[in-house]
Amino acid sequence: MPFCKTCGTYFPKSLGVCPTCNAHEVLHTQDEPPALAPEEQKKFLLRRWLSICVLVPGLIGFIYLIYYIMFQLKS
Repeated sequence: MPFCKTCGTYFPKSLGVCPTCNAHEVLHTQDEPPALAPEEQKKFLLRRWLSICVLVPGLIGFIYLIYYIMFQLKS
């Protein structure tokens, strides 16, 4: 088994390169995702807040409905 002189990891010959060092290099060589334009960022934030304002009360209503149905079946 080859031994990586940089990080000290043993790896199989079939890989050819140290998986630890190669993963480290790949992580550092990836480009950052492009930043959103200000108008796209505003639309994104608006969609996020709208979904929160609709889904949270909907979830609370659903839980209340389940509780109400269980209470009615119990009686």
